[in-house]
Amino acid sequence: MAVWRALLRHSAELVKSGSVHAIDATGFDRQGASRHYANRTNYRFKAVKTTALVDCENSLILDIHCSMRQPHDTQIGPQVLEP
Repeated sequence: MAVWRALLRHSAELVKSGSVHAIDATGFDRQGASRHYANRTNYRFKAVKTTALVDCENSLILDIHCSMRQPHDTQIGPQVLEP
């Protein structure tokens, strides 16, 4: 997660950010996850929830949060809004 966030923040510095931002959350089924990773870590999960902070004017992803625990959006929102 830390690497993804660092890359996103660095790429966001290259483009002038707009004044309108939105938070979007979606889930991904386990079917698309790496079976090799699941077998190697002996970790079983059914879905991954992804929450993104998006610049609406540039369609630029400013921050992202991924979780296997399916937290509610109100718990994740403040985390992606913090710099």
